Amino acid sequence: MQEPVSAILLIQQALTPVFLIVGIGTLLNSLTSRLARIVDRVRWFDLPEAANYQHKRVKELKALSRRMKWANWSINLLCGAAVLVCINIFLLVIQGYFATVITGWIVGSFIATLALLALGLICFFIEVSIATSSLRVSESLIEDE
Repeated sequence: MQEPVSAILLIQQALTPVFLIVGIGTLLNSLTSRLARIVDRVRWFDLPEAANYQHKRVKELKALSRRMKWANWSINLLCGAAVLVCINIFLLVIQGYFATVITGWIVGSFIATLALLALGLICFFIEVSIATSSLRVSESLIEDE
């Protein structure tokens, strides 16, 4: 059995993953903003002003539905990653304070965190790809210089 880690070293070790939580939080902020814009656009089609654009409705709603699905998956995976970072910090504190060896659990939770983070970013990439592929700028809107 190892001896307990000093409180300062323990806080330093546990502080490092907190920066990962901050990064994940920033990504979640961006994703929730994108999801809110998708929801607003879907609701726009229910407004009377949208009646003139009914020919675009089905195609765009399908794209918005796909985007909503991928954004939701990304948010769920990133939230899972943030929870695993919290568990990782908890395990680091337990290991340091009680002088137990649970390095395998710590490494496992960190690898799982990175896997969820990577999957969440892949879903985010897919959502952005759908958004950019479904948006076509009309040539008449582009001015020649």
